Amino acid sequence: MSQRGQTDYKFLFFILIGIILIGGISFAVWKFWPSEPNVSYSFLAVHFEIDPNNKEAGDKWENMINMVDLANEYNTPLTIMFWPGSAEYTLASPERIAQVREWQAQGHEIGLHNQGCFGDKECDAGSAGCHKESDNILYEQLAGEYTIKSGTTVCTSNLISTYKYEGGGRPDGRSAVAIKHSLTSEQEVYGLNIKAGYANGTQIKIAQYNTLNNKEIYGFVNHGEGDAGNLGGTVELKEWLNFLYEKDPSGKKRMTLSDIMEKYVLPNNLLVSMDEICSSNDARTQQCLSLAKFETKPGSVNCISPYDTGAFNFGRCLQTGTYCALENGLSEEQLCSISRGDYYLYVPTSCLLKNITEYQPVKSCEGGEKTSTDTTNKSKEDTPNSYCPNGKCDEKELAQGICPQDCGTEK
Repeated sequence: MSQRGQTDYKFLFFILIGIILIGGISFAVWKFWPSEPNVSYSFLAVHFEIDPNNKEAGDKWENMINMVDLANEYNTPLTIMFWPGSAEYTLASPERIAQVREWQAQGHEIGLHNQGCFGDKECDAGSAGCHKESDNILYEQLAGEYTIKSGTTVCTSNLISTYKYEGGGRPDGRSAVAIKHSLTSEQEVYGLNIKAGYANGTQIKIAQYNTLNNKEIYGFVNHGEGDAGNLGGTVELKEWLNFLYEKDPSGKKRMTLSDIMEKYVLPNNLLVSMDEICSSNDARTQQCLSLAKFETKPGSVNCISPYDTGAFNFGRCLQTGTYCALENGLSEEQLCSISRGDYYLYVPTSCLLKNITEYQPVKSCEGGEKTSTDTTNKSKEDTPNSYCPNGKCDEKELAQGICPQDCGTEK
């Protein structure tokens, strides 16, 4: 064989080896490279409410330790939202400060939570959940080398300047986009829905989660200072954690609130501005807004409520051109109220997917007073038309499980 022929064979041999190597590497990458699980994103928040002067403070602290340990077992990071009183209680003990630092090192986030935002005198006379401007120093000390970014608040002033990610709402924990709105003229927040765990158990949350696509988000909040009555006890909390773990054992799509905003929502521009959408002339935006507009009183229409089913459907419509139609089995009165945007007490557990071009308001909604949306057997007299209309909870609202401690209590 000529030297030229030998060179050609060698060349072909090396090409063959290269193809085998490239194929092997490609197979290995396909086989072993961690792919994104085909499930929804989620975050689990905890409202941590301790009165440092209450004799039960120590027990509530131990309960929070147990909850974090349980979350660690299921590879689930928590966003732990501290009352000002809880921050004060933590900082009074080197051991408790060390415990918070351990939680942070494990990947859990420290955030804020309150029931009001007043001056020092008003807060000193009120509850441990009242946020005064001087409490910002407590939060900075509590965060240590980290930054307080997330939480749930009813404040419109005095908030720490780094606060910008909010888990808001009550019944519907689903989000398709984050909604940016202003707390004050100088402080804007990005909000995601968050499902409270007061009255409804895990099966409702699982059903809601299962209506989401793999780009959408489910947020849920429990209470850390106690067990029974918050999510139905440890059994239901374990059921929820186990459900999420089986969906995504690696935990890649389970994050803290700030991580889900900074690693997923903001980089993918999954957000809208209240100011922009409410003044937009864009045809698609206006079409999708028809799913979320609500009446404060007959004839007076507001743009959108940031934290409810209407906001979720608006976001899904913007992203996909589809929405979840109202569930079957609702009365005409309930359909009428919900179709006018009164989504606050509506907790959908299924999704009949429709194109936005199919959307038509319920015909029976023409004229008349706005009615309650409660889909249980409660009478109109027993069901409030809005959530904590005065910013506080009365005994009837507490008994219904609609707005427990988070709105404060009447004095």
